[in-house]
Amino acid sequence: MKTKIIILAATMFASLFVNAQISVGVKTGINFADASLSGISETLLPEAKIINTPLAGVNMQYRINEQFSFQPELNYAQRGFEAKASTAFNVLDFNIPVGIKAITKVNYIELPVQLKYKFTTGNVQPYIMAGPSIAYATSGTIREVASAIIDINLGEQDINLSNKNFNQWEAGGRLSAGVAFKTLLGEIQLEGSYYHGLTDFFTNPIVDVHAYNKGFSMQLGWAYHF
Repeated sequence: MKTKIIILAATMFASLFVNAQISVGVKTGINFADASLSGISETLLPEAKIINTPLAGVNMQYRINEQFSFQPELNYAQRGFEAKASTAFNVLDFNIPVGIKAITKVNYIELPVQLKYKFTTGNVQPYIMAGPSIAYATSGTIREVASAIIDINLGEQDINLSNKNFNQWEAGGRLSAGVAFKTLLGEIQLEGSYYHGLTDFFTNPIVDVHAYNKGFSMQLGWAYHF
């Protein structure tokens, strides 16, 4: 009798698992990270430029039906930007640019939760996704480089994220589009995403400077459907 109950329970559990239409996946890629800077006089703010940073993560997809699914993720993402300020000196009728740039990189653990829509259900499946994201900054660095005729590395230092002038928690939104290819060994995914933070990275009440993370990313992923 006990054996029959165990078999019945195992069968019911397996049936629920299959009917749930769950898939798990991994991905890796590159961020083209940037930031929106605002505050004080716009002419006093440094110019923000894109930097290339890594990302990687795991995800689970719960299919609602053939075209809609719910996809939470757990990712490592490095965000940041390059801030540059420069001027030029005239030496013997030659303009020599002189400046300094600071490259900020912050490591985040993020949890995006997205709603996914597949346009087709064949072997090639283009899709779009959108949803909110919450992230926590674990560490960060700033590297300073002086430039004249040549670049001079001034060194790198850690960012004290526990300082009250920095906000470690970040809320944001993500919009993604990609294409999935079904294979015998699972699903291969090529995806592009745009992210924009909604939380000010700086929280200094004295200095009127605001920074919001943003950027595009390109990702390669693999998923297995149960």
